[in-house]
Amino acid sequence: MWDRFRKFLSKKRQLAALTIIIVLLVVIGLNSYLPVGPGDYNQRQVDKIHSAPSSDHFSFAVMGDTKNSFKIFRKILKNIDDEHYIFAINVGDLIFDGEKEKYRIFYNMIKSEETPLLVAVGNHDIREGGAENYFDIFDKNGFWITHKWLVILILIIIVLAIDIFISKIQEIIKLKKR
Repeated sequence: MWDRFRKFLSKKRQLAALTIIIVLLVVIGLNSYLPVGPGDYNQRQVDKIHSAPSSDHFSFAVMGDTKNSFKIFRKILKNIDDEHYIFAINVGDLIFDGEKEKYRIFYNMIKSEETPLLVAVGNHDIREGGAENYFDIFDKNGFWITHKWLVILILIIIVLAIDIFISKIQEIIKLKKR
């Protein structure tokens, strides 16, 4: 049977089939080792924010817990671009677990975003060895580690802004009741 199969495949066909198999194995194997992103994604986003023209108008978007909801996340990204925010922050749980391929999908979705998008790490992102994948793409130079006080300050500002907004709404409701 093997002889019939060998006769069926000429030497050229055998060489072509072997070449295709080798190329596929190399591509599949390299996929595990090749980096997904630039390693300094967050720093590049900060640079984009700094290079934006200054304005009296200041707005930004905050989101999180994407966890592989890529279809919905695409809609959120489109909305962020349509609303012309200065920047956006994803506060973590980008993917459900730390698998490199899921990071690759997420990164491919955001790499050409118009609006600068800062990406923090969440507990889901570091599962199953995901911390290494996160830092290889977004924060190889330790942006979140070296700028953690800036991140905390931004989050405090967000909380204060929400508190002020709620207080103003409560005042308006009281005035309307009078």
